[in-house]
Order: sequence, then structure tokens, then C-alpha cells
Amino acid sequence: MHLLQNIFWWLAFLFCGIILQLYVPGLDALVVGIILVSLEKDYKTMVWLVPAVVILQEGMGSLSFGFSMFYIASFFLLYRLSQSIALASRLIFYLLVSIGMGALHSFYSWFFATLQNVPYDMNVVVHDGVLQTFYILVAWPILGRLRRLVAHDEKKAES
Repeated sequence: MHLLQNIFWWLAFLFCGIILQLYVPGLDALVVGIILVSLEKDYKTMVWLVPAVVILQEGMGSLSFGFSMFYIASFFLLYRLSQSIALASRLIFYLLVSIGMGALHSFYSWFFATLQNVPYDMNVVVHDGVLQTFYILVAWPILGRLRRLVAHDEKKAES
């Protein structure tokens, strides 16, 4: 039963993320799922979630082509570099990852638009980066709590 609950949670997350990205162009709503899986160290889920997110991002076309692969790889690098900070202060880690991901979002938006010779407005690029930062700042704790409820129910069912 807990496996089914976990599957439904991730399907609901992906569905809601896709809907959110449909109505908020320039936002990567699915990266929070990768953040949660990384924090949980749930490598079985990570094996299918990361490729699924990359394929969904590239297929939706709300971001430049190639953006999601580099963005997710950059998250793993940022996560690895800031892991020692997580041991010292959870709040600083949380802020560093959120701000870093927002800055990387702006950089990759500009970089891939320039690389693909697509016209871009720098105000929109910066706005999208700030929006991404605030989205991660808000969604991470909310989805983390919801995820802990599901994970707590799984652990209760296993005992």
C-alpha cells in the first residue's frame, strides 16, 4: 500500500508541476522534486525521476532546448558543494540552494537563448530567475512537509 501511495504522490507532483509550468512560463516547477529526492537520499526514485523531469521539460518547450539537463546537473553540483553547509546551518543551505538555483536559471535562460540565437529580454530573464528563487523558497518547505507525511505513513506501515 505504501508503494502505491508513493507512486500516487509522485504522479500528483508531476501533474501539478506540469500544470503550474503551463500557467507560469519560464518557471521550472519540477526541480523541487529533485531537491526533495536528493535530501531524502531516495536513489531508487531518483533513477526514474531525473530522466522523467528532463524529458518532460524538454518536451513541454517552456524553457530553451537543453536547459533542463544543464540546470539539473548544476543543481547536483551546487548540492554537493553546499552539503557541508547543510551540516552547519540548515537555513543557510536552504537559502544558498534557492538563490543559487535562481541565479543559474537566469544564466541558463540567457546562455541558451544566446546560443540558439533566440531573441530575449534581459528583464524577463532576471524576472524568471527571481521567480524561480521565490518558487523554490516557498515550494521546498511545503512539499517537504507533504512528502514527510507520506514518508511517515510509509515507515508506519513498514513497522
